[in-house]
Amino acid sequence: MFMHQSSRIQLPHQSTMDSVKTTHRDLIHDIAYDYYGKMLATCSGDQTIKIFKSIDNEWIEIQEIRQSESTSGHTHKSAIRHICWAHPLFGSIFATVSVDKTINIFELCLTGID
Repeated sequence: MFMHQSSRIQLPHQSTMDSVKTTHRDLIHDIAYDYYGKMLATCSGDQTIKIFKSIDNEWIEIQEIRQSESTSGHTHKSAIRHICWAHPLFGSIFATVSVDKTINIFELCLTGID
């Protein structure tokens, strides 16, 4: 049962809550944990995707994908509304959906990151 107290929601059996500073310049529309809960992806109205990794109980930004600067041809022309990780059987793959009616699929390359 959820308890509401002064605009704060307390979840049963939860002792701490994480906070992630994303530096997005617009609203964050969606977040998604990877299958193992070790990485977190965010997407925003500023047309950026940010990937964070849990390192020593802290969320560290390991990659930012700016749609306006992408050279891969995978660009959204509007706010990115949803993000979702694929099952790890397929690798570090995630998909994004934008207001511009496009879906982009990305493969995260984690070179040099423990």
